[in-house]
Amino acid sequence: ELSLLANQAAFLSIENQNLRNLLDLQKKVSFKTIPVEILFNPPNPISQRVVINRGQNHGLSLGSPIANDAGILGQVVRLYDNSAEVSLLEDWNFAVPVLVARNGLRAAVVGSGRGQLLQLRYLPVASDLEVGDILLTSGVDGIYPPGFAVAVITKIERNAEQNASNVFCSPIADVNRHLQALALIYDPQLDAKPAANSSNSSPSTGRRQTRPKGQP
Repeated sequence: ELSLLANQAAFLSIENQNLRNLLDLQKKVSFKTIPVEILFNPPNPISQRVVINRGQNHGLSLGSPIANDAGILGQVVRLYDNSAEVSLLEDWNFAVPVLVARNGLRAAVVGSGRGQLLQLRYLPVASDLEVGDILLTSGVDGIYPPGFAVAVITKIERNAEQNASNVFCSPIADVNRHLQALALIYDPQLDAKPAANSSNSSPSTGRRQTRPKGQP
C-alpha cells in the first residue's frame, strides 16, 4: 500500500511538472493556445492518430497544430463538436515543412507509418546535413508557427550515383510521454513571430491537406 501511494505521488509530481511546462509555453507564445487532453489512440496498424477532448466548440479547426513543451505532436485532421482526431508526425505521408536549426536549410519531414522513422525527401547528396541536427517548423505553410521543434536526424544514407540522400529522423515530442498538450491557434497574418519553447526551439509550419468536417 505504501508503495502504491509512493507511485501515485510520483505520477502526480510528473504530471504537475508537465502542466507547469505547458503553462510556461503558453506564456512564451504570442498567439492563443487551448489546453487539450489525449483521450485514446484508435487501433490501426497503419495510421498513427489520437483523439483529443477538444473540438470545434472550443475553437479548434481543421489543421490546428498540437504540441507539448518538447515540440510538435501533429495536426487536427478530423473535427467534431467536442473532440478531434489528430494525425501524429509518424502518420503515413504526413508532411511538415521544416528547417535545419544549424544552417537554415529548408526541407519537408514526412511520416512513414506507425513505428517507422520520419524521412526528409528529395535532398541532393551534397546537402549540409549531420546526424544530430535539429529540425524546426519553418512556418512557410502558414499552419505551424515557426520555430517549434519537430525531429532530430538519426541516420543519413548518401547515394552519389543518384545524387540523393535518404535522411531518417526521430520525433522530438513523445505522444506517450504525457496526456496533456496544447492546440496552437495560429494566424500567420497576426502572429508571425517566432516563439521559443522550453526546448529553446523556434516555431514553424507543416500542413496537411484540410478536409470538410467529419470526413477522413
